[in-house]
Amino acid sequence: MMTKKKSILSDQRVIVLLVILALVVIYMIFSKEFRQYSSILSMLDFSYYDVLMAIGVTFPLITAGVDLSIGTGMVCYALIAGRLIRDHNVPVVVAMLICILLGCIVGLVNGILIGVMGLPPFLATLCTCMITRGISSMIMATPWPTTKQPGGWFHSIFKLTFGTGRQATKIPIGFVLVVVLVLVMEFVLNHTKFGRYTIAIGSNKEAITLSGVNVKFYHVMDYV
Repeated sequence: MMTKKKSILSDQRVIVLLVILALVVIYMIFSKEFRQYSSILSMLDFSYYDVLMAIGVTFPLITAGVDLSIGTGMVCYALIAGRLIRDHNVPVVVAMLICILLGCIVGLVNGILIGVMGLPPFLATLCTCMITRGISSMIMATPWPTTKQPGGWFHSIFKLTFGTGRQATKIPIGFVLVVVLVLVMEFVLNHTKFGRYTIAIGSNKEAITLSGVNVKFYHVMDYV
């Protein structure tokens, strides 16, 4: 029994979970507002972007890499989408698809620099980070009036909630979508060939290369 407990406590994931639970308990003790269900939902409501970025950066991290461009990239793509919506009357959904395409292009560049050309992940992603940051600065340097499109039906989707009764006890649909994406990521990592190769690249890249796997392809796709 003691050996089993030691093995559980030696798991880093368990330690991280225990630390998070300890922080939650501490905040709940010293803050009445933190204990309110509406406050918890508000924090979840503001954490969508962080969770989405965490999902994206998980794959490079597993390969023993890093992606410094993901935060500045998300801001850059959002600004470009805003310009397209405001100046060219591009539909919101189309602008969001363009954002995804731009993210894939930058990820492809990162993947080629790291997986094919062999540049250090920190250096390669720092370059694309500065590039996307520079583009964002150029866009923000011009006047930014309010867009004529508030988001339409797509914006309305994220205002929907699950549950009945008081507004404060309802679960926002955005949180549900994020949970679904996390479950999809877990399935890809643990139950697909792509996930197994991704983990293998981070564990022993040389061994998986000698086994005949196209490591460069999977390494590039991890950044895409």
